[in-house]
Amino acid sequence: MPHKSSVSARTLAGVVATALALLGPATADGTVVPMDLQTLSDHAGQVIVGRVTDVRSYRADDPPGIASQVTFEQVEYLKGAMRESASTFTLTVPGGTVGDTRVHVCCAASFSVGDKWVLFLLPTYRTFPVVGLYQGAFLILPDAQGVERVYRFRHGTARAVVAFDADGFAQVASGRSGAASALLQDRLIGESNVRVRPADETGQSADAMSLEDFLDRIRPVLAESRDHRLLQSAGRPVADRLRAKPLVPAPLERGDAASKPESQPMPRSCRDAKRPQDAPSVERRSHIRGGRHP
Repeated sequence: MPHKSSVSARTLAGVVATALALLGPATADGTVVPMDLQTLSDHAGQVIVGRVTDVRSYRADDPPGIASQVTFEQVEYLKGAMRESASTFTLTVPGGTVGDTRVHVCCAASFSVGDKWVLFLLPTYRTFPVVGLYQGAFLILPDAQGVERVYRFRHGTARAVVAFDADGFAQVASGRSGAASALLQDRLIGESNVRVRPADETGQSADAMSLEDFLDRIRPVLAESRDHRLLQSAGRPVADRLRAKPLVPAPLERGDAASKPESQPMPRSCRDAKRPQDAPSVERRSHIRGGRHP
C-alpha cells in the first residue's frame, strides 16, 4: 500500500518547478544541469563538515507539509565561519517522516543519525538548503581500515567520488557501492558531464577519495570563492510570499491627456456609421435606378 503524503499535488509540482528554476535548465534525460567545484563553492554561503546526532520531523505550516530539523555536532567550517559559529549546527530541511507519512525531495540528500557529511549550503533557500540538491552533499564513510572516504549519495545509493577532473567535475564510480570499495567497478562515470573514462586514464583507482585528499582539493577553491558576507548561518528557509500588485496605467509618451485628440465614440449600430466619402448618396442612387442622369 503506498504511503500517504500530506503534501498536495500542486505543492509538489511547485517544489519541482522551483527546483528547476533555481538549478538551471535540465538535460535531455531530465537530470539537473551539473555544477563543477568552482560553481558549487561560489553558490555556497557556508561549507561544513559534521556528524548528524539528531533528526526531528514535524508538520510545517509555511509552506504546508513535513520538515525536519537536523542537528550536526563536531562541526568544522571550511567556508563562511562567523564569530557566532558553534560546533553544533542545526539545519531545517523539507521532508521527513511523521506517523505513516513520509515526504522526500527527489535527488536530495537524506540525513540519518550517525552519518557524517560535507555540505555546501546555500545562504537561503526555497527548495533545499544544499547547493545543487545532491551535488553539494558528500557522505563520509570509513573503509575496512578505518580510513574516511568520500561518497555522493543519490537515489538511495552511495557512489565513490574518486577524483575531480581537469574541469572541476566530480568523477563518480559507476554501479552500486557501499562502504567497501571492493564492490566498486573499474570504469568511471563522469556523472557531472556525462563522460566515461577507464580508471587507468585518470591515474586513479576505483577507491573513493580519502577525506583528507578531498579537503586538500577543495580548500584552495573555497578560499578563492565568492564571499556572501553572511550575518546569519547559511541554509535558512525563506517562504515564498505572493502579493497582488495593482495595475498602473502607463504614462503618456508625449504631452498630457488634454493635448491628446479626443477619440471618436464607437457607432452604436451600422446605421450610425459614416459612409465612405466616395460612395454615391441616396439621391444619386435613386437617379441611377430611374435611368435619369445628372
